Amino acid sequence: MPYGFIFQLQLLNTWGDPYYIGLNGLEIYDACGNKIDLTENNISAYPESINVLEQMSHDVRTPDKLIDGVNTSMDGQHMWLAPILPGILNRVFVIFDQPVSVSMIKLWNYSKTFNRGVKDFALLVDDLLIYSGQLGPVQPVARGILPTCDVPQPYHTILFTDKQEIVCQEKHTIISKTEVDQDVQLTNDHHVVGHYSNPKQANKKQVDQGLRPKTSVTKHRRK
Repeated sequence: MPYGFIFQLQLLNTWGDPYYIGLNGLEIYDACGNKIDLTENNISAYPESINVLEQMSHDVRTPDKLIDGVNTSMDGQHMWLAPILPGILNRVFVIFDQPVSVSMIKLWNYSKTFNRGVKDFALLVDDLLIYSGQLGPVQPVARGILPTCDVPQPYHTILFTDKQEIVCQEKHTIISKTEVDQDVQLTNDHHVVGHYSNPKQANKKQVDQGLRPKTSVTKHRRK
């Protein structure tokens, strides 16, 4: 099992959106399979949220929403969203005061706009790469007769234990490690300083930041 102070998710790309990347939620479990209670002091992201963009503020999709316990909703108030910026690697950090052993991590992908969900990602513990994989997208579903009724969104599990009870419980949600060629990015203080691209993807077009679509979710006010 991984053991350390800082668990870092490096989010490499999305399921199609070149401007934004997000997650609904995450949960971390200790060596005994018990969920670790996380607070706002344990969670951070870089870039922090879409509030770092010019003329953006008060959007509620901040890192603390990753641990608010509401992970299967389609309500943007319970999600995290950040911009994809040139030369910047999107990251989510879970930071502990003392080193912890982790048996599994559960991830809920971004469901408000499925193509903004995380696709390929890597997990580092105290800056050591321990896992890389692919997070499945949320499948678009028809709303049906009740448009306000949420359809529960599945989670995906990064499993580090061989305890049979946990393995059986999570067998349908386990993320397989990726074995396909992926882009490798060299970073320094969160900034990409080198890049080696998969030759099959060498012809990717540069994203025009001027065409970034506007997005905003603000806190609902009760009347």
